[in-house]
Amino acid sequence: LATISTHLSADRLDRLRMYFDRWAGPIVAVIYLRDVAREQPAVDRLVKSLRAKRRRNFLLIAAAARDPGLYPANLLRNLALAPVETELVFFLDVDLIPDPGFYAYLAGRGDELRAMAETRVFTVPAFQVTSPLEADLPVDQADLEELMGRGAARPILSGKGEFWEAFSCLNYDRW
Repeated sequence: LATISTHLSADRLDRLRMYFDRWAGPIVAVIYLRDVAREQPAVDRLVKSLRAKRRRNFLLIAAAARDPGLYPANLLRNLALAPVETELVFFLDVDLIPDPGFYAYLAGRGDELRAMAETRVFTVPAFQVTSPLEADLPVDQADLEELMGRGAARPILSGKGEFWEAFSCLNYDRW
């Protein structure tokens, strides 16, 4: 039904591992390697770990940097989109970790989403948490609301000096 399509540098592999723990659907990720000799072994270990867990619905593409000082985001995004075979694509920045129940939620509404996707683009509200620990990430809406009530989570980029305009089109109150 839906594939996560993302790109990242090798120093963000920990985030990609979280994707595999929290998203049951297919994932296509382009991993930008600035130093192939140093970074490729970590990618190989990730693939070995995923295969040991019998995870098969993924494609990881290693892209060697021509200029390690640059990060060609548009090119990497397009490389991650090209092999996607599902009807829906979830473009996701690797720092935005999906809700563990999101794929099941989408799968339960497959026919409805397919019909709506003919004429719509979907946006998903994004939130940031104050803790960098995976164990502190919310697992559902009630958990997120509890974190927000404590001030430990808020809509993404909604703080002073942040670029709220990029996300202000989302109706967080309705959510």
